[in-house]
Amino acid sequence: MTTTPEESQIPQTGPLSSLEEDQSFYGEVQYLDYGGARHLRKAYRIPIDLLHFNIENGRYATKFSLLRGANPGVNINPRESHWRNEILKMLNGTWEDTATGVNTHSDQSHFQDLTEDIEQRGQERTGIVLEDGGVMSGNRRLAALITLSNQHPDADRYRYLHAFIVPGEGVSPADTWRLEMSAQMGQGRLLRDYDPVERLIKIREGVRLLMQTNIHDSEEAAIRVVANDFGSDAATIRKDLQSLKHIDNYLNAIGRPDHYWLAKDLTEVFTEWEPLEQSMRVNSMPLTDRLRLRTGVYFLIHNAKADFRLLRDIRGAVGPARRRRDAQSVPAAVEAITANAPDPQLLEGEPTEETQDLAAAMRDQFRAEYQAGRPGSVLSKAQRGEANLRAVKEALEVDPAPSGSVTDQLRQSLMSASEFATESLGLL
Repeated sequence: MTTTPEESQIPQTGPLSSLEEDQSFYGEVQYLDYGGARHLRKAYRIPIDLLHFNIENGRYATKFSLLRGANPGVNINPRESHWRNEILKMLNGTWEDTATGVNTHSDQSHFQDLTEDIEQRGQERTGIVLEDGGVMSGNRRLAALITLSNQHPDADRYRYLHAFIVPGEGVSPADTWRLEMSAQMGQGRLLRDYDPVERLIKIREGVRLLMQTNIHDSEEAAIRVVANDFGSDAATIRKDLQSLKHIDNYLNAIGRPDHYWLAKDLTEVFTEWEPLEQSMRVNSMPLTDRLRLRTGVYFLIHNAKADFRLLRDIRGAVGPARRRRDAQSVPAAVEAITANAPDPQLLEGEPTEETQDLAAAMRDQFRAEYQAGRPGSVLSKAQRGEANLRAVKEALEVDPAPSGSVTDQLRQSLMSASEFATESLGLL
């Protein structure tokens, strides 16, 4: 990658064109990579009134989809004061959709920590902004500065965000993605990591953007680049993409496409979905049973009655994900879900007390059947013993055992089996 000499930094047009080199330069310089080259960029003190939140893509995409879901069909312009305040509330953890009760309250504690830290220590991390004033890296810091500026209107130090400016031309969406990633991966104090579902979305976004640049025109090449940026390996990234694909299928099934906040606590569950699909394929499950099993499991998830352990057990009931001679399954446990799977349309409604009770009953029936029928259970041992005795009877009918010590040993073994069966019945 080539290195550029020092460039013109302040835009000629737009809201940031009002900055003055001598008064606004913050004193920090750093190389940023975009447009196939390294660019030496200066950091500036940018008035927060010239900036706007930029959460439609990147790490806050789930919050933007939440805001969009609460305002269907409405144009959300973060430059307008109303939406600026709405996004501010989303980031500081005070936003709530009164119609559904969905909220961002879990962010309050972290936002409070960040605000107090900036108040005590100042801005320790430099953000990145676009020429149009949109914040690429530092949206939560901008929210903290707005909050502090409102609390301390006479304090000049809260009226500016320290940030590098990235030009509009020559910066591709893939460059923007990698700039945000580099800022995020340079973890520092109070820099919040991606939420699990945000991480999956960010990975898929990166793969798609890198493929669109034609530099990494194959998915595998793009996956390798993303894996490197995330400090991961390609196999893990492929699994992450599969998990997000199954999350999308689930959200579509419940009539909530792109409502990723609903999957915030479900990423661990959906890591088990691809192995379950593999088990259904390997064990040649009929298509109709597959569809009913998927619907049943979606129903369990939608009503908060399934975790990743239950998904693993369901996979175990279907059978191993790899062909084995000693492969065993628990058909009765699978049937506890397929036979009780609801009409798919029932998935599109909000969970109710009735649906949660139905889901709990389905889960409990599955667990009972699985515990009874899985290899090593008391039932499976009894059934195996029954099968062995049936085989002994059939063998004796064809070829009676010879007299002598073999017959005596066989008789003793059968008598012992009879005694064990009687004692076991008594225990029951």
